[in-house]
Amino acid sequence: MIFAHPDDESFGFAGTMLALAYAGVPMSLIVATRGEEGEILVPGLATKENLGEVREGELRAAMKIVGIDNIHFLGYRDSGMPNTPPNHDPRAFVNQDVGLVAGRIADIIAELRPTIILTYGPDGIYGHPDHIMVNKVAWPAVLKAGEDGRWKTPNLYFSAAPKERMRRMAELPNSPFASMDPDFVATLGTPASEITTWIDTTPFADRKRDILMAHRTQVGDDGPFNQLPPEMQRTWFSIETMRTVPLPWNPEPTDVLAELLPEAAHDHPFRT
Repeated sequence: MIFAHPDDESFGFAGTMLALAYAGVPMSLIVATRGEEGEILVPGLATKENLGEVREGELRAAMKIVGIDNIHFLGYRDSGMPNTPPNHDPRAFVNQDVGLVAGRIADIIAELRPTIILTYGPDGIYGHPDHIMVNKVAWPAVLKAGEDGRWKTPNLYFSAAPKERMRRMAELPNSPFASMDPDFVATLGTPASEITTWIDTTPFADRKRDILMAHRTQVGDDGPFNQLPPEMQRTWFSIETMRTVPLPWNPEPTDVLAELLPEAAHDHPFRT
């Protein structure tokens, strides 16, 4: 898995990771930054100066629940939300050379030789600059590792939040999208008809919540999504979605996640 900040992997795929762990599938994680520009929702838990160190610890605690201890930090700085001063920090992830970062990730891919890579799609789910940057570097990294003969990753997946669900969330009181321009929100997400993989994570809902709660600086002590209506919480904790991505050496990919998780992967009733 290749993501931008501690907690990206948990918010999107904690249930899928648990299902894969239960199936005996080994996993590794590449993280571009330590999330230095994140929130501190529990006063006294961190300071602005040590937030990156605290968030790394939170990530390791969350991944211990899953059984993942192979975590690669690339060491770039969190770029912050769009149009904020941290965007201009020369250390920020978005200001790095795409080719150089892709080369570093390609080296890790060649070392790990994964059969599946899961990362962000071009929209970065909700347009965070670092999420988009992850896609910009991960895609050429997969190609580079394959085309130079070191390792052709058989299967690539992009995270894919259903556009229809994101629109419904945007209409809710206290929505995380409330402060965003409605026209921008309308561009986010992937049409449900284009999503190839729907993982039913209901059996892992409680442990998924534990994983999210490990990221205390980001979710607080009241629990994630408490402000959402119960039916939306149930949806969030019962389904995770992604799409297969064609590769030059695998132009018509099959859904190998569905094959690995036959009890969980199906055409879910939350499709629309």
